[in-house]
Amino acid sequence: MEDLNFSYSYLSLIPPLLTVFLAIVTKRELMSLMVGILVGNIILNCSAPIKVVTGVASSFTNVFWSSGFNLSNLYILLFLLILGVITSLINSSGGAHAFAEWILKRIKTRKQSAILVAVLGVIVFIDDYFNSLAVGSIGRPVTDHYKISRAKLAYLLDSTSAPVCALVPVSSWGAYIIALITPILAYHGIQHITPIDTFMQVASISFYPIFALAMIFCVIAFDINLGPMKHHETMALQQGILTDKDSYKTYESLASDNICKGKVGDLLIPIFLLITSVFFFMWYYGVVALEAMGGKISFMTIIESTDVSKSLLAGSLVSLVSIVALLFNRSISLTNWLKTIKTGILSMAPAISILILAWMLGDVISQIQTGKYMAHLLGNTVSMSLLPFIIFVLSSAMAFSTGTSWGTFSIMLPIAVDMSMVGNDAMLIPAMSAVISGAVFGDHCSPISDTTILSATGAGCNFMDHVTTQLPYALCIALISSIGYISLGYLGVFHSFMLTTIVFVSMVIIFVKMKSFNKTKITA
Repeated sequence: MEDLNFSYSYLSLIPPLLTVFLAIVTKRELMSLMVGILVGNIILNCSAPIKVVTGVASSFTNVFWSSGFNLSNLYILLFLLILGVITSLINSSGGAHAFAEWILKRIKTRKQSAILVAVLGVIVFIDDYFNSLAVGSIGRPVTDHYKISRAKLAYLLDSTSAPVCALVPVSSWGAYIIALITPILAYHGIQHITPIDTFMQVASISFYPIFALAMIFCVIAFDINLGPMKHHETMALQQGILTDKDSYKTYESLASDNICKGKVGDLLIPIFLLITSVFFFMWYYGVVALEAMGGKISFMTIIESTDVSKSLLAGSLVSLVSIVALLFNRSISLTNWLKTIKTGILSMAPAISILILAWMLGDVISQIQTGKYMAHLLGNTVSMSLLPFIIFVLSSAMAFSTGTSWGTFSIMLPIAVDMSMVGNDAMLIPAMSAVISGAVFGDHCSPISDTTILSATGAGCNFMDHVTTQLPYALCIALISSIGYISLGYLGVFHSFMLTTIVFVSMVIIFVKMKSFNKTKITA
């Protein structure tokens, strides 16, 4: 590879932007990701054919081997495969059907079924991957019964998973952010505030995650369907078409017929054990890591030190053993067992394919230094009053183009602190909150984001349908957040939060009024 520096070059923007453009226009995410990977390697290797081929191969191997075996990615892929098998066994056992019959005696309306998903999304806050897939498995039978489109379900999953994780210190996201904040504060000699206190203050004015969660419950309460979402909800209610089955094989389209009479426990026990086991293993691996390092053992240090991907895999294995044990004594032929397992593996094939390609593109983007170039765009002429807003915009663009919130955190948090300390240390907390908000917003909108991919997977929704239907909601909250960060620089925390809340409420009222004046209403 040529020794070239792309960190200040517009060329570094081409692969991610081209991928996003093709994904939106063609709705062929696999092809779009492949093109982005290829173009990135062409730029990196100066169009030398052999080097381009070896560069693409290197991007693939880096998914599994980068300065040592990349166990984290492997654990995530195995977790997805096992979760697919668990879901298939639950569906085929009749457990999902039995649970739906049981819960439908208590859930009487579409609104209540959507509230169930939203509340579970808030409660299961430990990790965004886990949130999207576990809550999707529980909520899908209920929302299907009430003809809530899979696009709406994917929106509910995506807009509770990442925002909640970004606001809670005991989530994988919170632990990661605190781990980034700790050395940054130490480097600048900031001792009057602890990393956990810093995180809590940052979270309290992270406008995008806060108002994204608020929007979820407003959407449910007032049945707000913006843009393409109205089309999907209309198709679901009037024609019973929940998703585009031609372009996405859903769990149900792949699932075999029930292989035995199902029980509610066939769904609840494996899911309960999945959740509790993941929590247990996160605690266990955190303690083991701290004992190996000789670190102080506390609740927060355990969360900071644990291995989330390994915990997800271990928890999924416990859940898999439980569902196999529940079905073991029932009259199930070997053929049905094998067919059900194959179905579960195939159900995760689209998500795993997209995820591997997204990781490959992430490797290319890292080499071509897109993040550094976008950080460089800030320059040295930023008005301190506009600093939170500008950092929000740049963090949004970075997360959107790279498809990673965590990568944006790692690049932008040090930059935000540096700039606020040089100019006005009162901007420290606002600048850091702008990074969190921008990263979550950009990640929400990005077609190459792993969280977006897995939210669509958890809902059994066409991937690009999820991207296009979520975008109007995300843009509305981003607009509100922008107003919040502009006012934050000029008015201070209290007045900016009050102003942002007023703007949010006003926007919801406008949406409700628009709905009431719209003569075309969605009815079954």
